[in-house]
Amino acid sequence: GSGRPEMPPPKWYASSMPLGTADDKFYLSELQCLLREDFVEVFGTTEMEIDLPHQGRNKPIALGQVGLRCKYCNDLPACVRANHAIIYPTYMSGIYNA
Repeated sequence: GSGRPEMPPPKWYASSMPLGTADDKFYLSELQCLLREDFVEVFGTTEMEIDLPHQGRNKPIALGQVGLRCKYCNDLPACVRANHAIIYPTYMSGIYNA
């Protein structure tokens, strides 16, 4: 081998993607499409994110749980992020309110 330790395979939940879809234009306003495509991303919670403070949560966040976040706030330290920059809707209907 290369002498380097072998890295574990990537976890399915350790990625993100824009919330927007190609069909949004048929159902949502132009502004909603812009926000979903360019500002909000869907992600799976990793080990690092579980321990971050989550305002308004009364249930713990689970490894791999799907959340929504501002893609521009993602790299900011938690202490300077806007309120609700990361959310974990409890129900599918909570996505719209996010």
